[in-house]
Amino acid sequence: MAPRPLGARSRLLVYWLLFLYFAIGAVREQPRAPETARADLLFRLGCVAIALLIGLRFKVGADWIPYEEMFADAKNETMGSLPAIADPGYYFINIVVQWFGGELWMVNLICGLIFAWGLMQLCEAQQRPWLAALVAIPYLVIVVAMGYSR
Repeated sequence: MAPRPLGARSRLLVYWLLFLYFAIGAVREQPRAPETARADLLFRLGCVAIALLIGLRFKVGADWIPYEEMFADAKNETMGSLPAIADPGYYFINIVVQWFGGELWMVNLICGLIFAWGLMQLCEAQQRPWLAALVAIPYLVIVVAMGYSR
């Protein structure tokens, strides 16, 4: 069952709430040495929220129709054909999700988890991880990751 789509106002509110969450964290955090890794649970929960927003998007982004077509094409592909495909990693995820009887939103969720993990690693290497994530929200997360998951 696919996630239920949100209206335009609801989506906008969700984006603002995500931005506000990281803004509050950025205001509260103290600069630290980048080599002192700390596991901030609230920061990581915010990264999980980013992954969920990317993964559970429905008909959002310029890539939605081509991704539906790729997902349908992946049903006929095999692992042996991956080297000849332009985006083998993305097709691999599509093929695996097809094997398990999944839907396109599951492919987006896997891509969102990969993106959020990479963003979290990058931000946690900074002196102010919350601020680094906050700066990434408007363009890198909302435009790039939600618009072009592959």
